[in-house]
Amino acid sequence: MYLACDPASPLRQAEVLSDVIQYVYEPASEETVGKLHKYAVIASQECDLLRAHEVLGSDKPMPISGVLLFTASPSDAGRKEANLNSTLWNPTRQNANERYQVLQACPSGSDLMGVGLPDLLVDFRRFFTLTFEQLRFQIEQNQARRRAYLIPPYRDHFQTRAANYLARVPLDPPHEVA
Repeated sequence: MYLACDPASPLRQAEVLSDVIQYVYEPASEETVGKLHKYAVIASQECDLLRAHEVLGSDKPMPISGVLLFTASPSDAGRKEANLNSTLWNPTRQNANERYQVLQACPSGSDLMGVGLPDLLVDFRRFFTLTFEQLRFQIEQNQARRRAYLIPPYRDHFQTRAANYLARVPLDPPHEVA
């Protein structure tokens, strides 16, 4: 399901990172503050990440404006934060709830840090972007850490579910059948 990241390789689609800082501008104070995400999963297309890696540090224009990341939480904490009672949690943990994706724990042998990752809950409503340069800088400074990436078909399953959720068409009011 997972492979450990190669630190010299380009960032990958469905790569799990830890300790990523999101830069948030606060208009009232006119300051930028950092919001720490214990875990984040890259959702940008791998081909775009590869192109960005190839032009980093050159005079060529960056081919992507940002890297899309979904916040992830250890599943127990994420479940509590999302108020998923047992009735809601049972379909969620089986990935039958369209808003969430549960990623099974990553063993220590497949984690670049060698400690493993817990089961993670990804909420498709909780995403953010960083420029490619910002994310690479955090990794190079050992702030953010590359951990592991999902291999096909798990990567494709994650990406398809994320895209489907973001492309949904809400009906308000919903259909009512007598």
